[in-house]
Amino acid sequence: LEQCWLRIDVSRPGRDLLIKIENSLGEEEKPEEKNGNNNGGLGLENVKRRLGIVYPGKHELRTEAASDSFLLVLKIEDAHAPLYDRG
Repeated sequence: LEQCWLRIDVSRPGRDLLIKIENSLGEEEKPEEKNGNNNGGLGLENVKRRLGIVYPGKHELRTEAASDSFLLVLKIEDAHAPLYDRG
């Protein structure tokens, strides 16, 4: 096995929630070896769709692919407000 790593950072700047997840890429996952094949794209599209439903207009999702790692940054604004009124 090659050296793999995962870094997770969760913070609460003010009333927001900020989550950063970064992981190493194995040789078979590196962008230059995919030849345009976007494996995992469906999973990200599902996450984006669900965020739009649960946090409409109150979230930011950003991803960055480097030669040896993948970074996902999620910011949810006013995260401690209730998702729905339990009435």
